[in-house]
Amino acid sequence: MPYARFAVDVQRPPEEVFALLMDLPNYRSWLPASSVCREITDVSERPARLGTTYVEKGSCTRTQGQVTELEPHAHISFHESLRPKRFIPVGKVDLRVRYTLHPTEQGTRVIRDFSLSTQGLLSRFQSRLVKAERNENERILHKMKEHLETH
Repeated sequence: MPYARFAVDVQRPPEEVFALLMDLPNYRSWLPASSVCREITDVSERPARLGTTYVEKGSCTRTQGQVTELEPHAHISFHESLRPKRFIPVGKVDLRVRYTLHPTEQGTRVIRDFSLSTQGLLSRFQSRLVKAERNENERILHKMKEHLETH
């Protein structure tokens, strides 16, 4: 299972970073659409908490997600199952994302751990999926930092 770790320092306290990450329906306010994620919809409860489910829509995919771990202002984990929008049984992709927030003198060190596993025919494209997800992880952290530090 491919795994990667990404990190960024944000000049805001962990409470603000955590609040932004937990506000699933409003990701579009700070995270512009991409081919991987255009919007988050169907959030089961607001504010999000342990067990909250949601749908993440991309240009070619529909992802079912759930909050699987939660410790306020410290960490949050998500499990997502991605399936192509076409009704061809080609397999699925399971994604696990964990944010860990560490207070620093200037704000918060945000660590985003990411892992991916593939099943079925999609396994043939795992290296491409990993590359696309690496780019998406970097984009998310960059946009999060930019938003928190300018608003």
